[in-house]
Amino acid sequence: MAKRKTVKRRSNRAAMIGISVMVAVLLCVLFIQGSRLQVKAEVYAAREAELSEEIEKERERTQEIEDQKKYMQTDKYVEEVARQKLGLVYPNETIYKSDK
Repeated sequence: MAKRKTVKRRSNRAAMIGISVMVAVLLCVLFIQGSRLQVKAEVYAAREAELSEEIEKERERTQEIEDQKKYMQTDKYVEEVARQKLGLVYPNETIYKSDK
């Protein structure tokens, strides 16, 4: 009977040691995976910040384009283009050209 108790104790110890080793391995795996996820989260946060900045720049650019579109529909813009590109002048204007 004494032999049975020592055999049971040894098998219980072996089982406890085995379970302890498995728990330790699982904790190591969880720690490593957690570290990897933390790195990924930091990379994604940086990318999100970059994309947010790009979105803001594109919104500003869109606003500038809308403002330019409104300006191009004004008479002032039409007059400016007619003077610069087409060389048109009002009937009562005098144009002076330099010799250079």
